[in-house]
Amino acid sequence: MGTYEFKKFSYYLPQPKAIHCLAFSSSLSKVALTRSDNTVELWDVKHTPHLDRVFMKEDEESIESVAWCGERLFISGMTGSVIELDLLNLSIKHEIAVTSGSCWCIDICKKNMLIAAGTEDGFINIINIYDDSIVFQKLLDKQEGRVLCIAWEKTGQFLATGSVDAVRVWNLNTGHAIHKLTPSRVEMNKPTVIWCLTITTDFTIITGDSRGRLTFWDGNKGLQLDTHQSHKADILSICLNREETKLYCAGVDPLIASFEKVNVRRTGTSSVADYKWVKSIQRVIHDHDVRALTMCDDKLFSGGVDCYLASSSYPPKVLIKYSQMLQSRRLCLAYEARILLVSYYEHLELWHWSNQSTLNHIAMIKSYKNKGIRCSSISPDASWVVYSSESILRLLRFSIIKDTTKTEIKRVTGVPGRLRSGAVCLCFSEDSKYLAVADKSRHINVVELRPDESVHMVDVLNNIENEYLHDVIHLMCVTKSCEYIVVADRSSNIAVWKEFQYHCSLPKYHCAPTAMAVSSDQKYVVVSYADHKIVEFNLSKKRYTSFSRKLDHNLPKQWSNRQFPVEGIVYDKQNSDVIIIYDDTTICFIDKTKKLPEKNCKIPRLDAVKSPDSSDTSESSNSQFSLSRGDNIAFHVLKEFKHLVYLNIFSENELLAVEVNPDTFMKKLPPGLPKKRYGVM
Repeated sequence: MGTYEFKKFSYYLPQPKAIHCLAFSSSLSKVALTRSDNTVELWDVKHTPHLDRVFMKEDEESIESVAWCGERLFISGMTGSVIELDLLNLSIKHEIAVTSGSCWCIDICKKNMLIAAGTEDGFINIINIYDDSIVFQKLLDKQEGRVLCIAWEKTGQFLATGSVDAVRVWNLNTGHAIHKLTPSRVEMNKPTVIWCLTITTDFTIITGDSRGRLTFWDGNKGLQLDTHQSHKADILSICLNREETKLYCAGVDPLIASFEKVNVRRTGTSSVADYKWVKSIQRVIHDHDVRALTMCDDKLFSGGVDCYLASSSYPPKVLIKYSQMLQSRRLCLAYEARILLVSYYEHLELWHWSNQSTLNHIAMIKSYKNKGIRCSSISPDASWVVYSSESILRLLRFSIIKDTTKTEIKRVTGVPGRLRSGAVCLCFSEDSKYLAVADKSRHINVVELRPDESVHMVDVLNNIENEYLHDVIHLMCVTKSCEYIVVADRSSNIAVWKEFQYHCSLPKYHCAPTAMAVSSDQKYVVVSYADHKIVEFNLSKKRYTSFSRKLDHNLPKQWSNRQFPVEGIVYDKQNSDVIIIYDDTTICFIDKTKKLPEKNCKIPRLDAVKSPDSSDTSESSNSQFSLSRGDNIAFHVLKEFKHLVYLNIFSENELLAVEVNPDTFMKKLPPGLPKKRYGVM
């Protein structure tokens, strides 16, 4: 395989976006989470957890609650509405305004198909869920102060709400509160805020409050059963496992405490429950506030201010933390021009490597009206830049003025109308002459980019009646002169068009593809799936290659058992027998001409040797590493990274690696809860 040199780019500095809410759908095996930038992310957790799709809101009103009803997703927040999201078209499906003010919390009774929504002014809205709509039903009595949290009792006849200095139990039929439960105060003039609550099947109400206390109430009689000082500061989230035998809580004190239901003996004929909740293990998984918890079968998912989605279990003791950079696809390399496009939420940056390997920041492009950028791309020769928000697409002509470091950026005004309303995936052809635009309707629009800066619509791959693609498009490869266009959706449908005519589809697999690439000789496409299965498909023969069939039986368990999804795939441009695959921390080199290892064998590890002429600072853009491989094994891994978000080939022997240093990332976070340390004042 020869020798590669690494150029490390460490100037991609994404702004941390805190996780606010979490909810799990058991029927879809997906976790929905909301972030501080008002985006809603769906993570597929059926196999290796990976980012499935993203909803972007163009308004600035925050999302305060999220809930599933089977396979339907609902959100609410400062807009004062309950919104159902369209999972297929990444848009709003239904919306209904509540009475009155901001909607701080929602919960769904799946038995009666009802939504309960608590508002700023103390109203509880009851909303019916129908197959094709959501309809307001009624209001319960107005309470004093905002409703901060809400939960249904299992029969759907009662619900509980939490607010300042009060937990109320409501009868749905009468609309009246039947119990008002008052938590104690630590200080006379400081109210106790009920931030979160949940209800067990025997109508035990469990609340977490601003005192850091976990309290158990009898919902039938309106009595306090027990209380625990589990945290040093506010408890912000509570969740139960499916069997209701374990309880988890966390908050401003990032400690995640667990409680277990233990049977106890009772004397006499007391009606008190014959069990109690006992504090069990506690773990510190996050460094900052934990805003949300949810159970996914036997795994606990947690998230908060530090932006990581953490998956943990005990026993056995397992912890995996997924960063917000996973599969963001925010970077693109114009390898012919040695220019890197870096996409942030509201702007683009362009970085250039000169022939002397000097890195320069050459341009910044702000998005139209500061709208959030969903996807972006740059042509291989860097003559075209394109980006899309939720509602608008911009195509730009880009050039560097000769013998200077100045750039010229001009908006292209002749973009066909079909393309102007936004895109979900963008890809230039390898010769920079064509642009493929995938929209929310699963159509692939192909335009020709002419030297006179005009844009000509070549074809629209209509995908009639969703015959080939059925879900959101997220992967696309376009070869030279558009000979092949390969497109993948989130439901594992992968279709191939040849010269704008449907050519074939790859055999459908049971889990979603996470990365895809076409070889430089345009013969093969390689795909990696969420369970780490790797396939190579011969485009002209319309079948898997012999290497792919061998790999299916000899994929090392060390690779297939990895906890991170594959982020990207790169073919060696000089040798199509070499495939480079990478995830969050590891690069895997696969040489098809060499012997595949046994399934249980350990993959040989490569050592990176720093070049003598490279800089000593890890933040330097022109740090170089050289790699050499000597044995006859097809698989080799390199583990030199913490958050590897992008990898591509500059030239014959140069690899560009974009890494985000977690220490730099964490420095942007607000301070956490102060802790007393021994010997420190």
